Amino acid sequence: DELEKMGYRVKRGVGKTGVVAEIGEGGKLVAICAAEGAETLSTNLVEARPIILTCVPRLYEVLRQRIVAAVSRQSRISRSLFELTLELGRRRYHQGHLPFHLNLVDRLLEPLVRRKAQARFGGRLKAMVSGGAPLNTDVGLFFHALGLPVLQGYGQTEAAPVISASTSASDSALGRVAAGFGPACNSVGSSVRTPSRARKRKNCLSADSRR
Repeated sequence: DELEKMGYRVKRGVGKTGVVAEIGEGGKLVAICAAEGAETLSTNLVEARPIILTCVPRLYEVLRQRIVAAVSRQSRISRSLFELTLELGRRRYHQGHLPFHLNLVDRLLEPLVRRKAQARFGGRLKAMVSGGAPLNTDVGLFFHALGLPVLQGYGQTEAAPVISASTSASDSALGRVAAGFGPACNSVGSSVRTPSRARKRKNCLSADSRR
């Protein structure tokens, strides 16, 4: 209803992935799909083939557990390739680059491991956004190493509700929640004020959801 008040075209329906809303802006329709539940999330991802995925950290933990469980049932070679992919991905994240010989190995792992992992999310995913609670560092690095960058966001219901979000995996500051929210979104202003010496500093946030 609020989207319609803001001038968007909204079509509602029920699909295989639960509630589906198509929001139109500038002649384009964007489908928003809600998963039927945590048990069917993996299936829903393949069906909906999302471009942006938003979840609370607990669901990312569940997805990681399911991927690890699936890999554990594969051959020893497949498990070794998977572990090597994680190792090189984490190393690239921390160091910013890989030595030439390891970079070649990492590129070979792209079709062997990462694309298969990405296919479990529909194959079109550009980014996964985590919010609502701190994201576990190991969980974020796990997906980042598989070529599925996790961005962190922060918001409040009073701010309609997104306040800020990281814009790339490099500035998502995995494990550093306070520094990992990125710049404020458009039409959102933020500041830190000290009302008095006797009171602690408070974050002051405002947003105009009509823009």
